[in-house]
Amino acid sequence: MTCLHHKFIACQRALDFELDTILSQRPDLDKQLSNLHKSRKLLEIVKADSDHMLSNVRSTYNLADQVSGKFRQLDLAQSCVNDTLLCIDAIVERDLPPDHAKYRDSGLDQRELLLASKKQLQGIVRKRLSIAVDQLDHPVILRVIRLYSPLGLEEEGLQVYISYLKKVILMRSRLEFKQLVESME
Repeated sequence: MTCLHHKFIACQRALDFELDTILSQRPDLDKQLSNLHKSRKLLEIVKADSDHMLSNVRSTYNLADQVSGKFRQLDLAQSCVNDTLLCIDAIVERDLPPDHAKYRDSGLDQRELLLASKKQLQGIVRKRLSIAVDQLDHPVILRVIRLYSPLGLEEEGLQVYISYLKKVILMRSRLEFKQLVESME
């Protein structure tokens, strides 16, 4: 009986030692659990911000896709106008009298004047768009970019607008990232 009693006491001491060891780890476990709760809250904030950023990127993508579609439509319309002008030139050329040289010279002078005016207008439009992009003035950019297609500058206008959208997305992403970092601190 005494032997069993000694074994029981030894077992009880071993259990007490094991329990003390486990209880001594409790503050560390509590601290880790607290850190996990803080991390969970932070991850929820990050998830909400990333969802918001994804929404912004999707809406910007949709806007860029719509603009691209409009440019394709304008390009098609410009092609139709150019084809019509070529047909008109052919009809006028065919219907001119044999001494039409003076009319042709007059037409060429007018055409050169129109082409020079077009180039001047293209320069003005490019300058205004450049200023608007630098100032991030979205309404002006939209107004000026619409002039690119009638001037035969569809590709250039599309490239400028896409680079503007990239610039806006980059700025918004940096701002939101900065706000996220500040909220984490």
